[in-house]
Amino acid sequence: MTRRLVSDAKRRHTGGAGADSNGGPRGRSPNGAPSVDELWLETLQRLCSRLAHELKGALNGVSVNLEVVRSRAERPDSPASAVRQYAESAAAQLGMVIVMTEALLALTRPVRVPVELPTLVRRFEAIVAPAARAEGRSLEIAEPIDGMGTTTSAPNAVRLVLGTMLLRATQEAARVTCRTEEGEVRQLRLEAQDGERLTVDAAVAAAVAAIGIRILATGEGITIAFPAADDERTQGRT
Repeated sequence: MTRRLVSDAKRRHTGGAGADSNGGPRGRSPNGAPSVDELWLETLQRLCSRLAHELKGALNGVSVNLEVVRSRAERPDSPASAVRQYAESAAAQLGMVIVMTEALLALTRPVRVPVELPTLVRRFEAIVAPAARAEGRSLEIAEPIDGMGTTTSAPNAVRLVLGTMLLRATQEAARVTCRTEEGEVRQLRLEAQDGERLTVDAAVAAAVAAIGIRILATGEGITIAFPAADDERTQGRT
C-alpha cells in the first residue's frame, strides 16, 4: 500500500509538463541539484518505509487480540470481563492504524496556500513518533504548536523541510523536543535533550533557501524559519 501511495504522489508531482514547487520546470534545477519535488518524493518514500513496519505491527496486534476475544467468547462460561482488556487493546491499536494511515494519505494530497503549519506538524508527528517510540526514542511536540500560524511557502517545500528534519532528528537523538518560536517569520525549533547534536540536511537546506525557508543549526538544535502568510502580516499579527 505504501509503495502505491508514493507512486500515485509521484505521478501527481512529476508527471507531465508544468512547474515544480520552485516555480520552474519540473525535474532538476539549472545547476543539476535535486529539485524540491524530487527531494520531497524521496522523503515520502523514507517515511512510508518507517511507517510500514509500525502499521504491520499494529495490525498484527489487532489480529492477535481479536483472536483471543473470539476464542474466549466461544466458551459458554466465559464472562465479558475475560475479553474486555483484549477488545480494548485491539480498539486502541486499530485507532493507531487509522491515525497513521490518515496522516500518510493527507501527505500525498495537494495542499492549499497558505499552508497550515500546525496541521502539517501534527501529521508528521503521527508518522514519525510511533517509529521513534518503537526504537526507544521520543518526539515531544511542546505547546503552543497550534499558534504557529500559516506560511505562503510552496507546500511541497514545507512538507519536505518538516518531514526531513523531524525524521532526521528522531534518528539522531534519543529525545527530541519540537516547539515554536514566534517572530517576523514562523520558526520551529527542534532540540536534542541528552547532549546529542542535530544536523542539517545540506541538500534540503539549499533547495528551500531560494524560496525563503531557512534551516539553521544552533547549539544542540535546529531552527526552521518559514515566511509568514501575507494576509497575517497585513493584519499586524506575528
